[in-house]
Amino acid sequence: MLIIPAIDIKDSQCVRLVQGKAENKEVFSKDPCAMAKNWEEQGAELLHIVDLDGAFQGKPVHQSLIKKIARTVNIPIQVGGGIRDEDTIRQYLDYGIQRVIMGTFLLSKSDGNIQNIVRKFNNHIIAGIDVKNNRMAIEGWLQEVDQPVEKFITHLTEMGIKRIIYTDINRDGMLSGPNIDMIKKILQKNESKIIASGGISSMDDLYQLQQLENLGLEGAIVGKALYKRNIKLGEAVKIFHNQR
Repeated sequence: MLIIPAIDIKDSQCVRLVQGKAENKEVFSKDPCAMAKNWEEQGAELLHIVDLDGAFQGKPVHQSLIKKIARTVNIPIQVGGGIRDEDTIRQYLDYGIQRVIMGTFLLSKSDGNIQNIVRKFNNHIIAGIDVKNNRMAIEGWLQEVDQPVEKFITHLTEMGIKRIIYTDINRDGMLSGPNIDMIKKILQKNESKIIASGGISSMDDLYQLQQLENLGLEGAIVGKALYKRNIKLGEAVKIFHNQR
């Protein structure tokens, strides 16, 4: 199971939000590039970067900074936040980003548009499914969509999406533990690889998630628990990456 450090960028700083709320932020570093290098040196095999300002504004804001991060580290990066058109996807891929995360686009465009994106970019596309109050949230988590989560994920899988990040926004930044039951339900109903996010607070949480690997869980995105040192990345990598 991959342990994936999260680098959320707001105002060019590395921050963590509570429940996706812009006003509830805590700054952990003023140098996201140095933080990315730190996680790489501790053994990370993949970085998760979110342009929070891009998510809120509906278009990328920190592309130049993310490009700099991609040149700073030698490990793969997945990026989300305001990615809603082909030009943005191509630009990130040109920077050397391996995966782009799309959320609002997948919930607001026709099946034809989604299939076209999947056909052109295939494994470079990750679906970002952010759930708030048991409903999917889009537009920087400000708008909730009344559509069954499990059914929509199955629909995306049928259209060719091979990898999905499931984030429980109510738990994100709360260190309250991941939504194991929901993650398990999603895994049991589709064949996409799932990456869990939101609420991961301890090694015990990671051990619980590890039990879902046989169902298709690929990894866990960890943010505040790493920054608060509730989880030590080097230790977690040795335990969980080596067992893959």
